[in-house]
Formats: sequence, C-alpha cells, structure tokens
Amino acid sequence: MTRVADQYVAAAPMSDPVSVPSITAQAGVEDQASSLRRLMDRSGPPMPRSDRPVIGPRHRTPLVAIASGKGGVGKSTLAVNLAVGVSRTRPMVLVDADLGTANADVLCGLAPTRRLDTELFRPGGPDLSALRIGTPWGFDLVPGTAGVAHAAQPDQRLRDGFIRALRTFGSPGEAVLVDLGAGIGAAVIETMASSDLGIVVTTPEPSALADAYALIKCVTRERGDARPIRMGLIVNMVDSRASGRAAHDRIDRVCRRFLGGSMPLLGLIRRDRRIAESVRTRRPLLAGRPHGPAARDLRRCAEFVAAITPRRGGGGYGSHGGRGNRGGYRP
Repeated sequence: MTRVADQYVAAAPMSDPVSVPSITAQAGVEDQASSLRRLMDRSGPPMPRSDRPVIGPRHRTPLVAIASGKGGVGKSTLAVNLAVGVSRTRPMVLVDADLGTANADVLCGLAPTRRLDTELFRPGGPDLSALRIGTPWGFDLVPGTAGVAHAAQPDQRLRDGFIRALRTFGSPGEAVLVDLGAGIGAAVIETMASSDLGIVVTTPEPSALADAYALIKCVTRERGDARPIRMGLIVNMVDSRASGRAAHDRIDRVCRRFLGGSMPLLGLIRRDRRIAESVRTRRPLLAGRPHGPAARDLRRCAEFVAAITPRRGGGGYGSHGGRGNRGGYRP
C-alpha cells in the first residue's frame, strides 16, 4: 500500500478538478485560521504510531517546525521570510536546525562566530540561548551547523537532547520557528513530530510532491502519544494559484486515502524573480516594503501562520479531520 500511495501522489494528473477549501473568497486571515483550527479539532481515524514515545507537549513557547521532503524547494528562504513576517505580530526566533548545510545566516546577511555544533554535543543538551543573535530584520537567529560531518547524523541521545532544548527555549509570548534539513532523517522526523505546528514545503513538481508525502507519512508514523500532530502544506514556486491548488489537492487526496486525515493548505507562493534577487543580496524579500506576487503571498502566508500558531506550547488543536473534511488557507 505504501508504494501504491507514493506512485499515486507522483502520477495523478495535474488536470484533475481542484476542490478548494470551503472558505469564502472574502474571508479574512482570522476567519481562515478559525476554520483550520476547527478542522484540526475533529478526530480522524486512528493513525499508525511508533514504538518509541515522542517527547511530550511543550510548555513555554510554541514550536513551529518547517521541513521538506527534498532539497531545492525554497524551504530556508521561506523560513527566513516567515520569520520576518511573523515577527511583525509577535516576537520570533528562528532556529536553523539543518545539521549539515545550514544557511539561514547567509540569507540574513550575517556572519556568526558560533554555530549549533558548538553546543550540540554539550552534556545535558545544547544551550540554545547562548547561540542566539539578533538580525536586522526583526527576529533573532540561532545559526545552524555547516560543514561539520559528525553533526549531520546525531545519535538518539543528541537528538533527544536537542528536542528537549527546543521545548524549553524562548521567552513567554515568543514563537520558535525551526528550519529543519530536507529529507526524512531521524532528526527531521522526530522534531516535526514533537512540534506544535509542522509545515511541509513542496513545489508542484511530481518528485517534490512524492517526497513531501513521504515526509508526512513518516511524521505520522513517528507519533508515540495521543497528542495531535498538527501539519499543513505550503506549495512554493507555483506558476499560478490554480497549479498550486492542484498540487495541494493531489497531496490532500493521498493523505485522506492512505493516512485517514486531511492535509490543510497553509499557503501558495508564486514564482518571482525578486526572490532570487533577495537571495543574492542576502536581504529577505519581506524586509522593508516589497512589491510583487511572491511578497504578497509570503506576507499573507506569514499572517496566516501567525494566526494559527498557539500563543503557548501544546495548543492541542486536535488531529487532522476525517475523510472528506477540508480546510485551510484560501489563496
């Protein structure tokens, strides 16, 4: 069945009719967020769980984890811009948790003197506060690890220590956004499964969609307690809103068919040359007062993520809705 699902998500024709979330076009961000929270409150069919318990709910600040099934989908650029956008409504800290090729500091135009690898191996777990630095863009950053081979594949003890550190990191009222590496490595899966909100980033390309579904499936199976694992999808680099909605529909149908739960849409980001320019200049696109389709999409996506992120950890919005329940962002 697993192989069938993977082939289904990659091969479904993009010309299929698209069923969009049942939210009126005039609905505001808060109305859409309320609809998504109601969707996540509904109990769906039981999902598989791993034998190893996931570290329990957070208590201090909400943890938002962002990951992708494959590289090259614009995840880190999206994470940095989400941090910029969300920081305009609440305090925000971005943790670059790519343990091999971290680059959020590069995208922010920074040159940190210490990175995550200097704390990752500390007995008792890393002190993330010791690595926290300010950025010119309104949020703080914990720089990730780059070019340290033995940090790229942490063992179970290091992974558990890192997740415990994330659970106690931040100040009351803040939100913590964790930019994870690409793929389905253990560190990615376990951190996503322990988060208050998991964001999966993909593009409309068939291989990216297949890998995004693989990530969703692995996070679902990693759950080890009754706490709902909240996830949503952002489709990046879309040529049109219609193609982005079609990509989301393909993922959502496979999740409902094979995992028993819906995958809400959190946003669509259109292709825009200004994104490549912002990467070259090391200045996030949402810095200042940007124009263009991608800036508008990123701004709206950041507003939506801020609206659905609980004010405190362990928000407990519930599991994904049962078959046939749809909800989320309406581009």
